[in-house]
Amino acid sequence: MLRRLVVGVDGSAGARHALEWAAAQAEGGRITVVHGFDPAPELLVAVAQVSLDEVREQHRLALEQTWTEGIDRPGLAVDERLVDADPAEALMRVADETDAQAIVVGQHGNGRWSRHHLGEVPGRLLHKSHRPVIIVNDDAPLAPLTGPVMAAVRDPKGGEPDAAVAWAADLAVDRGLPLRLAHVVEPLTYIDESATIDLELLTAASAKALELLSGNVRAGRPGLEVETRTVAGPPVARLSEEAQAASLLVIGSHRVGPILGFITGSVARHLPTVAPAPVAAVPVD
Repeated sequence: MLRRLVVGVDGSAGARHALEWAAAQAEGGRITVVHGFDPAPELLVAVAQVSLDEVREQHRLALEQTWTEGIDRPGLAVDERLVDADPAEALMRVADETDAQAIVVGQHGNGRWSRHHLGEVPGRLLHKSHRPVIIVNDDAPLAPLTGPVMAAVRDPKGGEPDAAVAWAADLAVDRGLPLRLAHVVEPLTYIDESATIDLELLTAASAKALELLSGNVRAGRPGLEVETRTVAGPPVARLSEEAQAASLLVIGSHRVGPILGFITGSVARHLPTVAPAPVAAVPVD
């Protein structure tokens, strides 16, 4: 796993860090480095009297000579692709063409986006890609994964792993790493303060369900070491705290439209900005 990767670049320091992180994971495999060139509207180009062909050539040279300079690793194949499309669409298109195991992008703290930068691209990929998307923060070690793989469990009831937990477990087995399953019990707030919820009871029920889930995950993966954790509080803050020792944090993502994604995807959208480890969002629908 993680030996066929598609990586988005745009000349930024964050994208370069993500590229080097991907190269460390895919040693002995192949990474395809992609830059989405989204041409300006023809009218604006005409007004500015700029040749699109010249601009495209500048981006191609930057991609092939500057942005990927020094990325070679023993046994690692590196391809560069300049795609006439917005960055998110370009990454998904190339990922399908190369049957990539994941799409890797850098995380921009300011969250801004322009035609040739990946500010909002991770957010779009979270809710559109049918392949795992790994968002790499600037502090991620540029070395193969060595710590536990942590999977955030959305709902442990039933004991059956969803796609995100299964992906995290398979990656842990592939890399010979332990797996940590974490579930956050979020306190409920009621307008009527007389309605109370026994948080300890909910936490105990979650812990029991996690143990059942852990057994089902280990059943098909002999030798896999699994730890379970149930904590209470705001999901983003608690998952970030639990991921302090993890080398990768895996969460589930849902493919939805941009408006619904903004409303329902708060954990997926905000966690990569504060998590101490790279975040892998795996489609669960």
